Amino acid sequence: EICACLVGSEMCIRDSYWAQEAPAAMTVEEARSFNAAAVVESDGQVVENGKVTYSYKKKSSFFGGTPISGFPTEPGTYTQTAKAAGNYSSEKITRTIVIH
Repeated sequence: EICACLVGSEMCIRDSYWAQEAPAAMTVEEARSFNAAAVVESDGQVVENGKVTYSYKKKSSFFGGTPISGFPTEPGTYTQTAKAAGNYSSEKITRTIVIH
């Protein structure tokens, strides 16, 4: 997802996407070695050391799920959200992680 932001006197385009696509489901062992990072680009170039904040929720019968700290490595269905931070901003990106 792309959004524009003003930094100093320059207009920059910031785009965020996942470094690795999540499979439909993964084992606990696969989850432990999964690259859960998001990549941040500005004007078509990957931003080295771009700041990204992550949040995780385990899906449950409760509205919105239960927040957890860190990438999940236990069986369940989770929502991972990433948002660029620092000098730029972008729309958050979200995906489902299923561990069995």
